[in-house]
Amino acid sequence: MHFTNPILVYNTGQVYELVGDFDKAYETYKHAIALDPNYGEYYNDMANLLKKAGKFEEAEAYYVKAIELCPPYYEAHINRADLYEKLGRIAEAEADYQRALVLKPDAAIASLGLGVMYYHEGRYDESLEMLNHTLYHQPKEAQAYNNRALVYQELERLQEAAQDLDHAILLNPKLSEAYNNRAILYFNDERYEECRKDLECSLELQKDPDIYMNLSMLYRKQGQLKEALEQLRTARENFGFSEALNHLLLEIEDELVS
Repeated sequence: MHFTNPILVYNTGQVYELVGDFDKAYETYKHAIALDPNYGEYYNDMANLLKKAGKFEEAEAYYVKAIELCPPYYEAHINRADLYEKLGRIAEAEADYQRALVLKPDAAIASLGLGVMYYHEGRYDESLEMLNHTLYHQPKEAQAYNNRALVYQELERLQEAAQDLDHAILLNPKLSEAYNNRAILYFNDERYEECRKDLECSLELQKDPDIYMNLSMLYRKQGQLKEALEQLRTARENFGFSEALNHLLLEIEDELVS
């Protein structure tokens, strides 16, 4: 590497990252940092690279340095919050998301992150507040509608949940999880044909063991045990063993022989 302009070196590192060459991206970012050790963005991008590679401890150190060099760097707070979530350090993730919103109140990715995190913690009112905040600033964010629908389900506001899922799919017809979530609403409402169509759409967009299991439960509900079993076996072949999948598979096998 003969470049001495840190911006040019940094841009080269971004190219290596885009093409998936971790080693060259890592060495190039290190070179950019050596040339200009006081520029926070280089540390942030190095941290992002390390996080994607699963090197979480190293990534955290670079995020810390990026924020030390540039305290108003809200993107670094958001990125570090995502890292803390991956590490299960929820209080620290929440603090970083909140700090990002103080620095940039319209940072919808931060309010979306908080909304999802609060949902998983069962803090539904707070989750709803954050997702509403997200949609105020980003009214075309399909993922926020999808996640708000889940909150509405927990709050037993099912009509609003259905409307949000319809809107999420309208905004992003390739959002697999929105089809899967709407299928669950259809299943609970005994609208089985619509449920099947949504599960098939979801599965076409993203192969996921949960979708296979949901499709299996639909077939089972309709008395189509062989089809239900086939979905579970396909999931096991593609994704391996899981306790929930194996339990359901054994139950259906027992029903077939009884």
